[in-house]
Amino acid sequence: MVEKVNKNYSSVSKLLGKTSRLQNYSIKHNKRGKVLHNIRAHFLQEALKTGYRNKTSYTIFCQRIREIYNKILAEIRSNNSINYLYRDANILLKALMKDVTTKAKEIAKSNNWNLIPQKVEKDLFGGIISFEQEESIEIDGMIINARVDDFIELGSGNFIVREFKSYQLDGEIPDIRESAYYKDFIQICLYAFILQETRGQLCSFIELVYYPNKVLRYEFSETQRNLALDYIRDNSIEALDFRVVSKSEIHHEEPNSISEENINNANKSHSKIKAHEIDDLSFGYINTVREKPLTLINGKPNKLEGYLYIGKAEFVKDGDLVAVERQDGLRIICLVEEIKCYQGNVSGETTVFGVEKIFKIKLNPIWELRLEGPREPRPQTIVQGKITKLTDPEFYQFKKIPYHGIPFGSLSELNQDYQYNFDPVLLYQGIFMGGTQGTGKTSALRFISLASVQQEGAPAIVIYDAENEFTNLCTIPSSKKSKKTMEKYGLDTSHNHNIQQINLSEDGNQCLTFTYIDPLHLLLFMHELAPVSYSMLKRILQDIKNCYKNQEFTFLELRDHILTFISDPRYRLTTQVRDAIWRGLQSITLDMFDRPETMPINVLEMFESGKITIINTYNLSDEQQRIVALYLLAVFHKYKIKRDAYNLGVFFIIDEVQRLLPSILSSSEHQKRIIHFLSETQHRGRKRNYGVIYATQHPKDMKKEIVDLCNTKIFFQIQGSGCEYIKEYLNKGQREQLKQLPEGYAFILSKGKHDPVVIKFPLIN
Repeated sequence: MVEKVNKNYSSVSKLLGKTSRLQNYSIKHNKRGKVLHNIRAHFLQEALKTGYRNKTSYTIFCQRIREIYNKILAEIRSNNSINYLYRDANILLKALMKDVTTKAKEIAKSNNWNLIPQKVEKDLFGGIISFEQEESIEIDGMIINARVDDFIELGSGNFIVREFKSYQLDGEIPDIRESAYYKDFIQICLYAFILQETRGQLCSFIELVYYPNKVLRYEFSETQRNLALDYIRDNSIEALDFRVVSKSEIHHEEPNSISEENINNANKSHSKIKAHEIDDLSFGYINTVREKPLTLINGKPNKLEGYLYIGKAEFVKDGDLVAVERQDGLRIICLVEEIKCYQGNVSGETTVFGVEKIFKIKLNPIWELRLEGPREPRPQTIVQGKITKLTDPEFYQFKKIPYHGIPFGSLSELNQDYQYNFDPVLLYQGIFMGGTQGTGKTSALRFISLASVQQEGAPAIVIYDAENEFTNLCTIPSSKKSKKTMEKYGLDTSHNHNIQQINLSEDGNQCLTFTYIDPLHLLLFMHELAPVSYSMLKRILQDIKNCYKNQEFTFLELRDHILTFISDPRYRLTTQVRDAIWRGLQSITLDMFDRPETMPINVLEMFESGKITIINTYNLSDEQQRIVALYLLAVFHKYKIKRDAYNLGVFFIIDEVQRLLPSILSSSEHQKRIIHFLSETQHRGRKRNYGVIYATQHPKDMKKEIVDLCNTKIFFQIQGSGCEYIKEYLNKGQREQLKQLPEGYAFILSKGKHDPVVIKFPLIN
């Protein structure tokens, strides 16, 4: 129950109108403003949201826009109470019509003069637009209503709020804070803040639209929010404590409730609409009765048709998944194929134009949900089925995504976010991650690292950091926003992360040591050896191992043994082979091992459950970075694959993995040997809870053999030829979508687990 106070303003505009600076805030022509607002919303709704939602021609689209324009003007002319606004309405509609048809022409030009209205909508506004969205918040006991004219979803978890003003803008505005329009700016800033708090999304931009269609856009940041809050405080209204309250708490009624009277009124214009029991999970009903049931037939296209309840159309769109529930409780998952709108006269509450929209929906049944799991729908008869949201278990069951596991992020379906959980077992079956710079790849790796080590039985995580991008892990969360995000996914926010960092440089006081790797893996670091020299050195190294069983060597010790063995006549080495081996042992890159007067890094300290070790190689050359990556792979090969010496999982993250196989090694024998080594790591490591994640900005530069090794693949936005490189993993439509993915979004697919889905990785830094 909301505690009533003396000052209980019902809207942001009233709140601002009470402040000393905004005494002239109210618009003189209130009726004019209301009518123009309705005309604008009605035109855009009719032009972009109803009829011809699928592909249509540019000519038909423009003809329909003209019909809507003429129809609205005719209704205004015939209405004696508002016909004096005919000229103002005409100017507004012409400006809107010009913007819509101009954008439609741009799209149709490059598409054989065909277009999809939703594409026009997205290009015109930047996203999917909804009209007259309302939310409420409590500010120190005052319930404040925010009712925005336009709410535009950007598709990346962000949105734009847009407010239409029915008065004209007087010239250009260089700085709105110094203008007479500052009140409008403050108002929309408060709208944006309230919608952020109540909807759990982020506002990217705020837009003021002045009659007829002059748009001012401002980036919405913490600075803008604080300007609005400071303005309120400066005008003697305390607004230090914000508490979100629900609409039902404010208005003392159920949200989204639909009266029997409204439904009966709709019956007058369309006899097929029936009154049904409505709940928060229901969208509508299937248009069937006992006398006229619908029968599903195997091997033939099946379509279910029905109607959406009043007020529910904005929550469903083409391509969504819904469930149809039979009277006996059995549920069928369906794909929304089409939503059509038409109008009917109603005698109850109406718009300015006296019509109520009725939405017809067409569904394609996909799966029947049974206790033993989903299956194709059987032949059956459906009578009076309800159209409802999917429950969480149904959604996860249908998508074949684990209901529990490591939180990787979220995926959106049916205007709802579902947490994407990653099966911990898959960590050890290989992960490939690709994406161009700036698409969120490194941020996702940070989140995966922190999420993985906070699970029960957490692995030890080692991060190969070639670009100095992981050193801030120990400072996360670094802001209230990142803390809130981590709490949402159940992660510890106390900075109590078990993290160690090792910085390697050419002149540093730390080096690598051969004592932690198998002597045979010396061959990984000698790419210049010809096949004959390689084979002979491999034979010599094996003999050294047999001669000095279980003994560990520094590089200098191993080199001395090799020089002794190559002089042994039993190997019958030619002078050329001996010289080649000698030159290989003198390689400058091998100076990284067991350097005099330096301390070898203690890799055994990495083997600790829940610990993250960052190996920072930023100050090394490309060749030295490659040596470090191979060295770490060799260490884990010895201790996890050969010995399985530690009873815990190990997860190795290699960022910029293309450094392992640079172009200098392209198609060489040495490259083939490295790929074989990685293949052995992949196949044998999964049985010993040892996995590798390979991440790169340039998937096309990676050998396909490495990508194929990984059961899980994550693709952030990729442009150009990189998309063709992954065509066997994503279909054509998915590859086109991949090119447009916003920052932080990625396709994820898991072999034998689930088909590709788009998820959003949380931004925690």
